[in-house]
Amino acid sequence: MANVSYYLVPYDDLETAMQIESVGFHPDEAATLQSFQYRQKQAPELFLGAYSEENVPSTSPSNPLSPRELVGYVVSTIARDDTLKHEAMSHHVPASEGGIREQMPPGLLEALCGSTPRKRKTPQRISAFHSITELVSDDHSSGTQSNKYKLACPRQGCGSVILLPGVAKLVESASVGLDALALNPTPEQDPNFPLLPLPPPPETTEWWLITPHAMQFENIGFSRGVADPNDPSIQLKLLSCAECDLGPLGWCMQGGSEFWVACSRVSYFTE
Repeated sequence: MANVSYYLVPYDDLETAMQIESVGFHPDEAATLQSFQYRQKQAPELFLGAYSEENVPSTSPSNPLSPRELVGYVVSTIARDDTLKHEAMSHHVPASEGGIREQMPPGLLEALCGSTPRKRKTPQRISAFHSITELVSDDHSSGTQSNKYKLACPRQGCGSVILLPGVAKLVESASVGLDALALNPTPEQDPNFPLLPLPPPPETTEWWLITPHAMQFENIGFSRGVADPNDPSIQLKLLSCAECDLGPLGWCMQGGSEFWVACSRVSYFTE
């Protein structure tokens, strides 16, 4: 995520807010543009937006040179009741007319609006380490080695966490022609292409083995089933970043309990 700052949402950004709303809610539950316009007009101080400010194109029709983009928001109204009801979201009662308003802690909005964005840490590529031994923790009781650091998407600007420390085991096993199996591989001419080629089978390579189910991952995407070139009766699924779709990062058998992530195709958060 790019650097984020907080501002009250202006009228010109309501259509962008609606785009976010339509992605996050079922059509039967999503607000309408008219309801957003009502809330912004009647209670603009309760419509707070999160804005990305890292060299993005403007989404504001009235100011196409604006360097910020709305990426999230919180919107509210004031009601007379002390319990939340559905109709309260479509009708605003100012405090001067009897509306009950929970007081925001003093200085909170100012702190959000004036906060200094934190620079996101960048995960390290495998090439930054001298050997794979720097990436593992030894479990002397079982004789296995697990991932010492968080695994992350290697695409610059993404870095989404894929796996927490200590979840995967280091295994040297036969390589797999992931790119040949991919339905829509990331093009190598892409300047952000960070996926190192794997050795051709049957040579071996180093994998992170995750078991027994996909819930072990923090973030992972799966392809449709593809036939195993060695046995067409077996269906494989390729693994990718669930946030930016970069892949393939690894593979698993369809319906299986073992998930293989190539050590060279992920990055590592060392802090």
